[in-house]
Amino acid sequence: LISRDATPAINGMVVDPRDEEQSITDQLVKGSSKFGIVSLVGMPGIGKTTMAWKLFNCQKVLSHFHCRAWCTVSQGYDKRDLLLEILRGILGLTDEIRQMTNEDLQLKLRQCLLRNRFLIVMDDVWDAGVWNELRNSIPDDANGSRILITSRLRDVALQIGPDIDPHSLRLFSDDESWNLLVEKVFHGEGCPEELLLVGKEIAKKCKGLPLAVVAISGLLQKTEKSRASWGKIAKGLIAEVIEDPKARCMEIFELSYKHLPGYLKPCFIYLGVFLEDKD
Repeated sequence: LISRDATPAINGMVVDPRDEEQSITDQLVKGSSKFGIVSLVGMPGIGKTTMAWKLFNCQKVLSHFHCRAWCTVSQGYDKRDLLLEILRGILGLTDEIRQMTNEDLQLKLRQCLLRNRFLIVMDDVWDAGVWNELRNSIPDDANGSRILITSRLRDVALQIGPDIDPHSLRLFSDDESWNLLVEKVFHGEGCPEELLLVGKEIAKKCKGLPLAVVAISGLLQKTEKSRASWGKIAKGLIAEVIEDPKARCMEIFELSYKHLPGYLKPCFIYLGVFLEDKD
């Protein structure tokens, strides 16, 4: 959803997102041949999964690793589901694999990974216990294999990978928020002059959270591109400063919901019956 990501400031200097992405890529494909764990941390909606997905699919990673797999962990994970998800990426799933016991799945995964240089992404990790449950299935052949985790909890990232400092993603600046909004709404065509002031006001009210910018951009795309229409959306965002970016994001989702046609609102609410991260 988000075309670029945010990165920390070092000694007061803001790091170019491309430089940070290159730094993380180098940790994945260069350096020690020892087995390594690389972590991306930050608040919800800041772009951890987006950054991980870009790294997972970049050409340097594709050409460096023999095999790759992605699993989404979340708070209520199931060990069997994770094993199957990783095996799906490494090998593909057959009826025989689906019918295996957990112990056989662990053995199968280990056999598939042995003597291969692999990358496994563990997205949205809440507890170091999930790594403790999977680590016996993941061999260390000292061939440069990597685990890439994303987590909103820095302490969890450090428990899993204490040898490398986690990469902490930062909030966007007002200019970065505005540039992302323009990119999403106008697709490179540039913002009309009459919408500049109100558009920048809307971007600023997203408080630097990339997911909030993307959400409001989706609403603006479906709204008449006039100063009056955009002004109504700007006024719909409460005037008080919300310091919690997650609360700001939820406010924007609520505003987007209010702009849905009546027949779509029940459809949207129905999605609430599904568990997090499930199809």
